[in-house]
Amino acid sequence: MTQPVTDPFLLLRATVEAELPGGAVLAVGCALAGDGTPVVAAGLAAALAAAGYRTLALDAAGDGDPAPLRARLGTARAPAVTLDAATNDPAGSVAHPAAGCDCLVLQAGSLEAAGAPALSALFAALRGRYDYAVVDVATIAAGGLGAARAADGVLLAVRENRAAANADRDAAALLAQVGAHVLGVVATSARRAPRRPAAQALPAPALRGRETAVARS
Repeated sequence: MTQPVTDPFLLLRATVEAELPGGAVLAVGCALAGDGTPVVAAGLAAALAAAGYRTLALDAAGDGDPAPLRARLGTARAPAVTLDAATNDPAGSVAHPAAGCDCLVLQAGSLEAAGAPALSALFAALRGRYDYAVVDVATIAAGGLGAARAADGVLLAVRENRAAANADRDAAALLAQVGAHVLGVVATSARRAPRRPAAQALPAPALRGRETAVARS
C-alpha cells in the first residue's frame, strides 16, 4: 500500500511551506494511541516529495498502528536501524526509496531512549540531507516529547469524532512547557483497522489560538 497525494495533503503542504523553510524537521504526534500519526506523516511526506523537495519520512513510532508509516509508503519490510546509524549516514544509504521520498525506520524505543544531544545531532544531520524530514513520533506523552521539542514544527493528529480527553490537554500542556512550535491539529478518520484518512480544518485554541490548514483525503 502506498500513500496517495490528495488535495487535503496539498493544503497541509502549503501550510508547512509557509511556516517552515527548507531544511526543516517536522514531528507528527498525538495524544492517544491510534489517532493516526502514520496517516498524516505519510500523506505529508508524499505531498512534499511530489513538489520536488528532498523528503525523508522517518518511522520512529514502532508497530503500535495497524498500518505504520513504512507500510503506508510501501516499505513495510524496511529494516530498522539504530539512532547512531541514522545520524552518521551522510549519503542516506540506510534509507529506502518510497513514494518519491526516502523512508527510514528507527529501532523501537530509539527516540524515547535518546537524550537531547543525540536528538539534536540526528535532526541536524537530517536538515543537512533533506529539504524536509517528517518524523512520526506517535504519542507525545509516551516518548515523543523530546523529538517534538527538537523539531522545527509539530502537527498533532486527532481521531475525528472521538471525545476530547484529558490526554489532549496534557499533550498541549507538555508541548507548551518545552516550547514546541505547534503548527496545528489534523483530524483523521484513523480507526483500529487501516482506513484512508479523512480530516477537517480544526482550530487549535489550546495550542496556538489560531486555525491551521489540515489534511483530508
